[in-house]
Amino acid sequence: MNLVTNQERNTRSLIEVMAMFAIMAVLLAIDKGLATLAGFIPIVYFFVEGRIRKRHLPGPNRLIAGLKRSWYWIVLVAIGLQTLDAYVFHAYFPEMAAHLKARAPVLESGLDVQLLITFLVAALGEEIAFRGVLQERLGWYLRPYFAIPLASLLFALMHLSEGDALIVGLDLTSVFVDSLVFGIIYHQTKNVWVSGLAHLAANLVAYFYIVNWF
Repeated sequence: MNLVTNQERNTRSLIEVMAMFAIMAVLLAIDKGLATLAGFIPIVYFFVEGRIRKRHLPGPNRLIAGLKRSWYWIVLVAIGLQTLDAYVFHAYFPEMAAHLKARAPVLESGLDVQLLITFLVAALGEEIAFRGVLQERLGWYLRPYFAIPLASLLFALMHLSEGDALIVGLDLTSVFVDSLVFGIIYHQTKNVWVSGLAHLAANLVAYFYIVNWF
């Protein structure tokens, strides 16, 4: 009886997640400026659903332990990959700067408290949605080496925008690779606070390069 109950609960949870992603996609399709609002949806769902179904949700108190366990992955994605992307795009695809600014108008803003909050909400919201919710649930049925790339593919597709096919493809590839590392960090730590911090750091470094180098 418990097995059936668990299966029904998991199925219900997957349906809820699909509905959540559909709502987020609609909001982003309507207006990219609604990204912050869309980012709040998975945050609210994550904590409310966890409380209702009594799931164990790692708190920020376990952040230090997670950072120690995956610091090299964080350095890779926040500094290594962002620096590599910035160099390649600056040297060979300078039109990428305009594409990124069009996809994320917030990049045109100056760095202030409001922008930091936007980055924080976006990073934590995306990590909760794609790692704490989607990747975690895919992991109920798939091995990590399937669940992580699949969640990352969907994450990349959520960043799809109009533009030259080559530039769009390079942009999505960069997002996908970053997402793979975020997925590995989450798999290692089972803590969205850790992957969220890595995501925030990567966004800030990318923002610095876009504003000062492109």
